[in-house]
Amino acid sequence: MADTDSPCSPHGWTLDTLEKHLTEKINSLDRFCTASFAQSKERVDMALAASDKAITKAEQTTEKRFEGVNEFRSALSDQSSLMLTRTEYQAQQQTINERVSMLTDAVTKIDSRMVGKHEALGGTGVMIVGTAVVISALISIASLLVSLLRVH
Repeated sequence: MADTDSPCSPHGWTLDTLEKHLTEKINSLDRFCTASFAQSKERVDMALAASDKAITKAEQTTEKRFEGVNEFRSALSDQSSLMLTRTEYQAQQQTINERVSMLTDAVTKIDSRMVGKHEALGGTGVMIVGTAVVISALISIASLLVSLLRVH
């Protein structure tokens, strides 16, 4: 029979030394794994914190950009509500053109009537009518300008 104090292997291992050796290896690996997991957890936590900061910063930047876009839209809306459209301008221009045409016709009629009376009036009447026509045209132009400036 075998002696219990004799080694089990030719290299000097016994069951007790093998158990002790394997227990130390397992404990060493357990400490290593625990430390590695702790380091990994710490790195993941740091990465998550950095990611949260980046997301918050991106959200703030996006919010500021949309505020700028909304201000631009508001400015465009204000501008479009205050400016004359082409159709409105053309209608007002047509009205002014019609008034000028009517005044021109009136001056022409008055001039044709005044041909015979020109010497009697001595040119004063022609000057008064001409002045009235010029004043009427200026009033029409001024009203157009005022309406255009009011829109801006």
